[in-house]
Amino acid sequence: MGRTKKKRSQQGKKRSRNEFEANSPQASMQEGAKGKEDADSGEWQVVERKSKRSKTHGYPAIVHTPSIRLNATTYLTELQTLVLYILSDGVAPKFVAVREPKSIKKVVVLMVPGLDMGLFKGHIALEAEVQAAGADVRSPEPQKQDMCLTSSKQDHVSKLPEGVGTPDAFYPRRLDNSKLQRPLQPLSNIFNHVWPLRTNADERTGKMYSSMNNFLSCTIHRSKEEKTQQGPGPKPPASAASWKDQPTPVSRFIADVGSLVEDRHVLHPSLFKTEEEKAADIRRRQINRQDAEHGWVDSTIDGAPDVSQPAKDDQTNLTGGWHVLALDCEMCKTEGDVYELTKVTVMDWDGVVVLEELVKPEKPVIDYVTRFSGVTREMLDPVDTRLTDIQQRLLKMFSSKTILVGHSLDSDLNALKMTHPHLVDTSLLYPHPRGPPYKHKLKWLTEKFLQRSIQTGSDGHDPKEDARAALDLVKLKCQRGPKWGTSDASQESLFQRLSRSKRPCHVDGDNCIGACVNWGPANRGYEAHAHTKIGCDNDSDVVQGVARCVNGDPDGKEVPGGGVDFVWARMRELEAHRGHWDSSHHPDVEKLRLKCLENSKAPTQDNSTEGLTNLGVHVGQTVERIQAIYDDLPRCTAFMVYSGHGDVRELERLQKLKTQYKREYDTKKWNDISISWTEKEEAQMKNEVKSARLGVGFMTVK
Repeated sequence: MGRTKKKRSQQGKKRSRNEFEANSPQASMQEGAKGKEDADSGEWQVVERKSKRSKTHGYPAIVHTPSIRLNATTYLTELQTLVLYILSDGVAPKFVAVREPKSIKKVVVLMVPGLDMGLFKGHIALEAEVQAAGADVRSPEPQKQDMCLTSSKQDHVSKLPEGVGTPDAFYPRRLDNSKLQRPLQPLSNIFNHVWPLRTNADERTGKMYSSMNNFLSCTIHRSKEEKTQQGPGPKPPASAASWKDQPTPVSRFIADVGSLVEDRHVLHPSLFKTEEEKAADIRRRQINRQDAEHGWVDSTIDGAPDVSQPAKDDQTNLTGGWHVLALDCEMCKTEGDVYELTKVTVMDWDGVVVLEELVKPEKPVIDYVTRFSGVTREMLDPVDTRLTDIQQRLLKMFSSKTILVGHSLDSDLNALKMTHPHLVDTSLLYPHPRGPPYKHKLKWLTEKFLQRSIQTGSDGHDPKEDARAALDLVKLKCQRGPKWGTSDASQESLFQRLSRSKRPCHVDGDNCIGACVNWGPANRGYEAHAHTKIGCDNDSDVVQGVARCVNGDPDGKEVPGGGVDFVWARMRELEAHRGHWDSSHHPDVEKLRLKCLENSKAPTQDNSTEGLTNLGVHVGQTVERIQAIYDDLPRCTAFMVYSGHGDVRELERLQKLKTQYKREYDTKKWNDISISWTEKEEAQMKNEVKSARLGVGFMTVK
């Protein structure tokens, strides 16, 4: 310690001595003599002065500034911030610097699931030589040394999931063409860095959120008055004070066929338009044991009414002549782990109970699930009413002008073994921000939108209370309007946000125009708000679609002449090959997924793919298409690529395991639980969330 202080003292004395000598009279005399000699020579002197202003860069660029300090891995929403900063009135991003942002004419964002940091670090083999050296083909191995990225802390290896707790993992890595595996090398000619990105997730509960919705949704900020009114429990709806009611007839909220299919409902025969569709549904119901032979009944409908043209008085009469019934059922567990109906409650639009009955199950009860159903053995022992009796009574109530209201009606109708075409489900009216299959609980919706508590007792749920809560939520929806309680009330699409912004580079001051290029029909969710929507069957179609959007159609009918300002597109072939693309509830998208999987089994081979693994061939094809999109872009176009989340297969396995454990915990005795879920599995799931939420991103300006 003493030697350190002595050394610092000597350095200080030396520095002081140098400063003294520089300012000494002798130094001044020498400098004056030198100046006199220069003056005597009769030559001009050039004096260089440092400009206080930094040099301006005429050409736009998105650059990484090493002086920027990052304390965590960059969120995917920061990429959205970058887009809004360039095209709209957004704030400047904190993780990159943008030179001449007003000179950037267009922005193209490409989502490529299946890319991850393991590919760029050489942990996942794309070449036969790398695979022979021991790299894994499927999953990254953090213990291996990076072979393709240069970093100031390359020798540092973290024991935590990559991107968690390691400062070096927060920063981008420069792409070194000489160290990249061959299929990835073209990317180094487009981008300078690969950025680690992470999507939104709930590490406490192990839930992942959609990477697509994460990027395409923008939050509508609350006013100061609304923030100060925040109390305990769920947050009140955004913009509640300034909301303008739009009275809407209840018939407008009848679920369409697509929503019912996505929610896994058994469909009523009247919903099918052709005899071929009806025959296919009959075969499907027979296979699933959901036909008349297994106790199912369909309500009698004499021609479905036209709900697209409501009566003129529907604005004042919310029912519009419809017979509205609210339904709620309770079930118990019988032999064979089957849930059967034990109680049913039906009330009309005015809240009057028109049916309330206990029902004795057909099979012996093994668990009454009293803490949820409120039904006990003593209550059911004297009951003689069976399911068939309830079905006949309900069939007399239902008609072609009857609307059934409830929460998660698929569960209630499965217990009743009934189908009906006109359903208004509060789980669909107030959708979860992550989309299907996620749903809000009725208890949460009631607290948030009705400001009252239900299901608070320890004696189980009250069907009348639940039915009335669902009915009141529907009435509130009819009063407030279609957008009330949806993401449109608290969030909006990125396309909507940009459509209100005026581009500085437009001489005529037009607003921004956005386009979406995606697999399947691009008319769902946030994509539906794009000005131009192009559906694709493969990644090659995506490349052509992006080129059309940025350059425009010659006739300007579908894509305006000169192209659009913002394009969001997605490739999926690499995602499908790596097994990251889950099955879809939409038949058209599922058909494309299965076709893509079939084609990925035998990728095209030529001289350029010699020495590559099967995964390497698919990665190479994806990179070639990214290069093709870049080549088609006009100058001064910002080009961004992101992967979204990583591999979620192990996380999904753990989630299913936990769900099964919770189900058995609620319905079985402790000794009969077949699933083990301890702190070890809980910690493993949290680590999987940390790893699965990590992806990569690239950005440049052509």
